[in-house]
Amino acid sequence: MDNRALADPVAIVSIVSGATVAIAVPFIGATLERRRLRWQTEMARMDELRTLLDTASVHMYEAWTVLYEIEQEFGQESGGRVVPEERSRALAESLTAKFDEVMRDELRIQVRLPDGALVTEKHRAMRSLLQTAEYNFRHYVESGGPNAGQPPDLPSTSLGGDAIGDFMSEVRRVIGATSEARSQEPNG
Repeated sequence: MDNRALADPVAIVSIVSGATVAIAVPFIGATLERRRLRWQTEMARMDELRTLLDTASVHMYEAWTVLYEIEQEFGQESGGRVVPEERSRALAESLTAKFDEVMRDELRIQVRLPDGALVTEKHRAMRSLLQTAEYNFRHYVESGGPNAGQPPDLPSTSLGGDAIGDFMSEVRRVIGATSEARSQEPNG
């Protein structure tokens, strides 16, 4: 057998394998890079959602503490004392400001999560309680209720505490899921 007869098939195999490698390696690299970029984008979205849920939790708690202050000033524990108008108006403004933050958080959560997401529903339940409290207390202050000695019609702070607890349980579940997803970085 002639060396030349063996050299031709070896050369052909060498060229074909070189061409295959030249085509396949960039394709495989690009596929892995796309997967990595998708994963990084998803992780950035999850980080943003975690930050938003953390901020929303703080805003809810701050609103609840204002509601608690109102309950302390005007509730049964107050012993029927008259609250100065400036204090009543300051509490009403504070509750309105905190409610506005909670409402903005709800809108931001709704944009980032699909319809019917449980964390959105739990946030909405708390926001609804705050909305009722804010409206009723603002109306109470504006209509002169503190001067008439009438107590405001507000939801119980224990309801708010329950709603915050429900929301926080769902936030922990969502954050746990995002942490688990972060630990599953694609190879390559």
